[in-house]
Amino acid sequence: MKVGVVVVTHGQLAAELLNAAEMIVGDLPHFAAVSIGWHEDVEGAREEIGRAIARVREFLGAQLAIRVGGALKAETCLYTNTPDERFVIGPLPGHPNVVVGSICSGHGFKFGPLAGRLLAGLVMDGATGVPEFERHREVFAVPAGPGARAPAH
Repeated sequence: MKVGVVVVTHGQLAAELLNAAEMIVGDLPHFAAVSIGWHEDVEGAREEIGRAIARVREFLGAQLAIRVGGALKAETCLYTNTPDERFVIGPLPGHPNVVVGSICSGHGFKFGPLAGRLLAGLVMDGATGVPEFERHREVFAVPAGPGARAPAH
């Protein structure tokens, strides 16, 4: 199954996440990265995001035998942070075919290449291949419900 993904971040994180993923799994034409600089205006950013979504939809439309549906979820946040400031990386509870990656908390950009590797492994193989992560995977697990928190480490 192919899904289209548009990653939008501040700075160059989106581009670097996509670069890291492509270094691991190869070309990802159904993914797009939009990196927004501090100097860009909101309308310009919205237009660039719209163009990225259109590119991904066009690619998928040409590749799939079925009609490409609308976006399942689109969300904007000027600054993201988890309640406990931890990264969230893993399958969505109750939906093992959905992998969540949130390396925000203000310092996540430093971990872009590693996060790309972890997420690519989870999507492609169900495991990251990074023993240090796998030993502590529950710390990064997606909370099971609203207000739930990851286990303490």
